[in-house]
Amino acid sequence: QYTITGKKLQKSYGQSYHMEDGAITTCECDKVEDADWSIGAREFDLNLGGTGKIRDGLFRIRDVPVLYVPYALIPVRKERQSGLLAPQYSFSSKRGFQWQQPFYWAMSKSQDLTLTADVETSARVGLLGQYRYAPNERTEGEFSASYFNEQIRGPASTSSPIDRWSVAGMHRQRLTNDLELYSDLFFVSDDFFLREINMSFHPRLEDRELRSRRFTDSRVGGVKTWKQAQLRSEARYYQDLRSDQDSTFQVLPQIHFQGHQRFWHDRIEAGIAVEGSHFFRNRGYYGQRFDLAPWVSAPLSLGRYLFGSVK
Repeated sequence: QYTITGKKLQKSYGQSYHMEDGAITTCECDKVEDADWSIGAREFDLNLGGTGKIRDGLFRIRDVPVLYVPYALIPVRKERQSGLLAPQYSFSSKRGFQWQQPFYWAMSKSQDLTLTADVETSARVGLLGQYRYAPNERTEGEFSASYFNEQIRGPASTSSPIDRWSVAGMHRQRLTNDLELYSDLFFVSDDFFLREINMSFHPRLEDRELRSRRFTDSRVGGVKTWKQAQLRSEARYYQDLRSDQDSTFQVLPQIHFQGHQRFWHDRIEAGIAVEGSHFFRNRGYYGQRFDLAPWVSAPLSLGRYLFGSVK
């Protein structure tokens, strides 16, 4: 959506416009002055679906001018477009001057990729890739992978490895209306990766959720549903970021079933939950666990003021 305003507006063939003393924004708002951002200019020449020419332009954030642009070409498209995104700059005593430059690649209507180069003058250089796809309404996913080289700091200045990496993401695929496969992956190269790398390399977790994590966890499984029951089977892998990895429990597999049924004109409901898990690790004890939990519930009602159930 484009919102265009101006003291003088001329429409030419198709979606071509000439505007004087106006502004343009893609924010959904009633007035350009209320937009999160806008570009005002003495003259606009816009061709929707193509490019726009700006003369004596002024870029505003919340109607506050932040940048004067004497002349510029801007894309005015309704579809995604490949190209460089706005870079990020920062400085700290640990990382030095940090520069992050993302590049967006609109591969097709159902997939795209963002590559971000990271340069930290006192710490590292690296590359982060984020891939998203949704080929149909039943399948979607989002994965990221990163690599960093710590050669700038030198092996004597840190206990972290020189080569560091991460892999994270999710995949969802519905084979039928009642059968779905899923996977959530999260791996890092070393125990201090989450605390020392400040890029957003996980597609679903915020930075504050990553810095204090005790484990990373990955899972692969499937869910089968019926009208009154559900069966889930999955395998889980945990990466311990503070203790010995050989002593960390892994779960392969874990099977969970739950179902319920109503009787006596829906006055009584009975159900059962069954869970079986196999725990193993490279060092220490391991074994299996089986839980069986049947239940019966009867609803209660005392007039219009008290409702409940007895299990």
